[in-house]
Amino acid sequence: LKIMQVSGGSSHLFFRGDSHLQNKGSGIREFVKTQFLKFVYRNVQKVFYVGSLNRKYFLKYGLKEEQLIAASHAVDNQRFSSDHEQWETKAAGERKELQIPVNAVVFLYAGKFYALKQLDVLIKAFQQLKGGEYRLLLYGNGEQEPELKKLSESDTRIIFQPFKNQSEMPMVYRVGDVFLLPSKSETWGLAVNEAMACGRPAIVSDQCGCASELIVQGQTGYVFQANQTDQLVNCMHYFNNRQTAKEKGANAFQHIERFSLEAVAIAIENEMT
Repeated sequence: LKIMQVSGGSSHLFFRGDSHLQNKGSGIREFVKTQFLKFVYRNVQKVFYVGSLNRKYFLKYGLKEEQLIAASHAVDNQRFSSDHEQWETKAAGERKELQIPVNAVVFLYAGKFYALKQLDVLIKAFQQLKGGEYRLLLYGNGEQEPELKKLSESDTRIIFQPFKNQSEMPMVYRVGDVFLLPSKSETWGLAVNEAMACGRPAIVSDQCGCASELIVQGQTGYVFQANQTDQLVNCMHYFNNRQTAKEKGANAFQHIERFSLEAVAIAIENEMT
């Protein structure tokens, strides 16, 4: 987002982005990139950063503390939180159609099946959970779908479903008890916002830009080191019953309320006046 404010014959360039340094390169290529970005940002008066990782990115590339304004990524929370009981009822119906036991803990992923998302790591971690009280539900499709289905074929607790219409996402998130985003690179991860607005906790990798802001360890969910299967398994073990997931989901719902589109608008308006 670039905003040009013109006042009294002078102009001011405001900028908003969500990049971070979690997967930065090295050597001459990184040096050239650093010099180029410092050149690009030198004419920017104010930057709206979306989280602590993004803030570190802007500081590295030449911005000063006094130029940085917090404006975290957000979704329309009301869209996902309204009609809660209606969506819960539809989600319960979906679980029944998928023959998921009432007391089963469902770990949910919804999105593209790309290598970047590390769904193979997720599947391998889930397979280490023993017992019929767990399910892994994967909504979506993509280039890795055949590979992931082959990896899962020996475990009947893993269920694949095609993408649902965007209008049905408030139901999809509620079919799961815990949302997972195991990506090896993610500038933020707005799906986590959406899941929390539906009252669901999340497990995310430390390479997701939202990890520092949305995950209060042990309260709204858990963060694990990307590509570390054992760490992911440990995080999943914390959710050994639906009641635990429900309690942490209530925390997540309360936490996500401060990450709203209204808050972003206010942050920008305050700098425009």
